[in-house]
Amino acid sequence: MIKRLFKLLKKYIILIVTALLMSGVSVGLQLYVPFLTGKAIDLMDDSNINFKELYIIIGMMFLCVLLAFIFMLFVSNLLNYVAYKLIAGLREDAFNKIHLLPVSYIDSHSHGNIVAIITNDIDVVSDGLLQTFQSLLNGIITIIITIIFMLVYEYKIALMVIFLTPLSMISATVISKLTFKTFKKQAKIKGDLSSFLEESFSNLTKNDVYDYQDAIIEKFDVINNELDKVGFKAQFSASFTNPITRFINSIIYASVGIYGAYLCITQNYLTAGIITSFLTYANQYTKPFNEISNVIQELQNAFSSARRIFAFLDEREIDIDNMANLEEISDISFKNISFSYVKDKVILDDFNLTIKKNTKVALVGKTGCGKSTVINLLMRFYDYDNGEIIINSDIKHYSKKSLRDKIGMVLQDNFIFKASVYENLCYGKKSSLDDVQKACKKAFAHDFIMRLPQGYDTIIDNNSLSSGEKQLLCIARMILMDKEVLILDEATSNIDTRLEVLINNALMNLMKDKTCIIIAHRLKTIQDADLIAVVANKKVVELGTHEFLISQNGEYKQIFEAQFSN
Repeated sequence: MIKRLFKLLKKYIILIVTALLMSGVSVGLQLYVPFLTGKAIDLMDDSNINFKELYIIIGMMFLCVLLAFIFMLFVSNLLNYVAYKLIAGLREDAFNKIHLLPVSYIDSHSHGNIVAIITNDIDVVSDGLLQTFQSLLNGIITIIITIIFMLVYEYKIALMVIFLTPLSMISATVISKLTFKTFKKQAKIKGDLSSFLEESFSNLTKNDVYDYQDAIIEKFDVINNELDKVGFKAQFSASFTNPITRFINSIIYASVGIYGAYLCITQNYLTAGIITSFLTYANQYTKPFNEISNVIQELQNAFSSARRIFAFLDEREIDIDNMANLEEISDISFKNISFSYVKDKVILDDFNLTIKKNTKVALVGKTGCGKSTVINLLMRFYDYDNGEIIINSDIKHYSKKSLRDKIGMVLQDNFIFKASVYENLCYGKKSSLDDVQKACKKAFAHDFIMRLPQGYDTIIDNNSLSSGEKQLLCIARMILMDKEVLILDEATSNIDTRLEVLINNALMNLMKDKTCIIIAHRLKTIQDADLIAVVANKKVVELGTHEFLISQNGEYKQIFEAQFSN
């Protein structure tokens, strides 16, 4: 995982190296100030103070501080730029990944959890990277340069400081390993909470209707309390890092002061200025360890989130199909199709059906019999386990894009994007306003659109229109796209009686000279179909026109009589 993060940073290597060099210069200038401070103190220890030299040293100190500030400002901006660019790229990869995943993954994973990965987890990684860049790298450079200064001053004290340092690092590493699993669990629970919230908001009205609020609140409390416990445990264990490293660093600082004073008093080995400089260096040397211990907590959190992000990015994508293009759709034949979404739970078995070109074929049957599964297989949202779907050749021989370019769908529920009416209608195909208006007139949508405040320029969203009006827009969109094959999946099931006649007329215009596959529970909408296929027991059990199937006294007649018994 860490290697993978570094791999992402490769493209910014020049900026990172530049930032590191500038950071080194900035730290070097900062650490040169204690050296100048020591010299100034030793100058003032003399009865004959050389004020000219003292003023020069003070001027150099001011210049060093100013230059260090300027360099560090550039470093901060460079590293911020790198971190945010990397995160923006990571978020773009994650968003693009959604469109490359098979429908089976989207159907089987919580949408809220996926959203949490793209938003929450990537933000956590962003915070961790910024902390790493700004504190960790700067701290390491400070440690290295401080050691060099101390070795130049007095190697014995420097070696003592270096000898005691591993105690701080070991304690931080041990706590880091202990807390990683807890932070990983915390990230997972955050995803579960996000998923639960998304589900709750989506079904807010239904929860009110079924008086389910108390149960929802209780379930939320369970997840929230679990997150509270795991979060507290993670923060509590991580909070030991900073106090322990500060305690060890205080021991190092005291040891330097005591040993330096001993050398100064007993052996006249060091001056007061050198001891002052050394104490400052000891403090500067240990300070990054305190900062690094703070960063470790952020890094553990970031690594946990990064694992979730990379696991998502590594999910198997839709196979890249460099297959042949489907040029024209002829007859569609399902031959001996078998399929199951879940192993050992067969949905279709030995399913056979032929749909002639430019005919209207209806699929009927009880809920769960597999009607929508037939459409999923034809669109290759899922691939069948056995058998063939033939359009000139097996559809697996064609690219998915060229297949879907030939097929249009009008679904039971249609989503409207927050955009103008015109932009919504051009969602599938860019068209001129004149073409859009012609399509809307065929779909009987033009009149209600013109009654909107700005007509075709009116900004709408999914809540702006009724179900019937949204359906009319979808039909107009399909007319614009002019597909060879149309799939109507319960296209009139949610429509009020007033609009049903308009929508049926619009559908007649849409289906003219097209191959149409209709899924419907309401049999009165498909009585004029060229062919009706009754799906039961995982296959087609009856096939024929409405009149023929009624005369057979079979499954179709039972369904028909159940609907029209009155």
